[in-house]
This record gives sequence, structure tokens and C-alpha cells, in this order.
Amino acid sequence: MQEYHASLTVNHSGFLRTYKYVGKEFYWKGMKKKIRRFVTECDVYQRYKSESVAFPGLLQPLPIPKEVSTDISMNFIEGLPLSQGKPTC
Repeated sequence: MQEYHASLTVNHSGFLRTYKYVGKEFYWKGMKKKIRRFVTECDVYQRYKSESVAFPGLLQPLPIPKEVSTDISMNFIEGLPLSQGKPTC
């Protein structure tokens, strides 16, 4: 399991990916439970796994300002490709 969980191609993946990866070549009784425990006890995985964040949902329209210049917003975007050899922002 260690080789499948920590190999360079999967790099300390979570339970589901490890389970699918191991399941391609092996099966034993209690495999799912054993792999889940192995992954949850993996120190590297627990320290570096990405946090699960809830999907933020759809954007909601803002109300139209009643006066000029009551709301100002700016978008900061970097790394855009050049357009006709010139910066796009």
C-alpha cells in the first residue's frame, strides 16, 4: 500500500485515489477499510492534503448604483498574453 499511496505518480493521494490505484491490481477482504485507515494515519498526507472548501455558489448581481462614482471596482489580472505585441492591461 505504501508504494501505491506514496509513489511519484500519485504523491500521497487521498483514500479514493489510493483505493482505485491499488484495486487495479489487488483485492483482499477488508481492503477498503485497511486503505482508509492507512491513508488517515499517513503523516505526510495529513500535513499536506488540500483543504476541502465548499463551492462558493453562483455569482449574484449587484444593485445598480443610484449616483455616479458611488461604487468603484478594479480587477487585477497578471500574466495575460500580448495583443499585437502590446500588453493587454
